[in-house]
Amino acid sequence: MNPDDLVVEDLDALDAIVTEISDPEMRARVADVLWIRRRSFRAVQIAVPAFLESAQRLKTSDLWPPFTDRLERAAQISSRKGFEALETSVVTAIEGYIAENAANPKAGLLCHRLMTILARTGEGDAKHYAALSEKLATDFAMA
Repeated sequence: MNPDDLVVEDLDALDAIVTEISDPEMRARVADVLWIRRRSFRAVQIAVPAFLESAQRLKTSDLWPPFTDRLERAAQISSRKGFEALETSVVTAIEGYIAENAANPKAGLLCHRLMTILARTGEGDAKHYAALSEKLATDFAMA
């Protein structure tokens, strides 16, 4: 099943319950479907914080792809015109995660992925992250 398979009644039902969903992953996914199908501003306001919350729950230093996938989707949605406040929250979260892992040479790939998300949305200090990338690569090579 994909979002295009949902009929109006299905979307109405999802829209009616999305704020009541306690699990952030499910809430993010349902709100994302509503965004994709209805371009609902309300859905974005629900989806982005839910993706950030889900990412936080999935955060680990060794199995990080699911964590970064949620951050990337939050960045993709929030980077559209009209969602600047949400985009700021996503960028702040990503930059915080980069800072949290910048001293760990084993987190180089994680930091690279986070910096890539920022670059795709045109956010972040490119010079700072280029220098950090070089430092992480050097530290990793020395470890």
